[in-house]
Amino acid sequence: MNRVKHPAATFLLFKAIILILLSSCSKGNTVIEEGRFLKINIAEITETVKFYHVIVDGINMEVITVKAPDGTSRIAYNTCERCCGTGEGFFAQEENDLICQHCQMRIRIDSIGITSGGCQPVSIPEDEIQIKDDTIIISYNTLSADIQWFLSNDQLSGDQIPDDDQISGGDPE
Repeated sequence: MNRVKHPAATFLLFKAIILILLSSCSKGNTVIEEGRFLKINIAEITETVKFYHVIVDGINMEVITVKAPDGTSRIAYNTCERCCGTGEGFFAQEENDLICQHCQMRIRIDSIGITSGGCQPVSIPEDEIQIKDDTIIISYNTLSADIQWFLSNDQLSGDQIPDDDQISGGDPE
């Protein structure tokens, strides 16, 4: 059986395969654009940390939710003030703690959203989180205002670098 090779068809097939692979890699990613929202079903919040990967203005970010031992829902960014610029300041769960993957600091789940600074997950201000029916809503404006926590040191511009008070967990103004 003779096959006629068509370079254009081969190129199109190759291009289609690449597009399929790229789209499968981004499953679970939600692009949040101006006027859009991250929506989290409250029923999804359990004792196991859940990570919501979003892309805001081209920057990869993650929001974490978990139900604390006291039954309250905790919401924060999956990064901390101390290790955010390393690109490794992300958390993994171990029982009732989150472990920073950069410095190995253990953070009690029941402190998320209450304690701030240092290696504590960066809180999303309570007044920036809306709850409507059974859904938690976080706006593009809220997410885009906190992009700096997800930039590595080589991505930070001078006006995005947290000052020493922010890094050490100093008093907010």
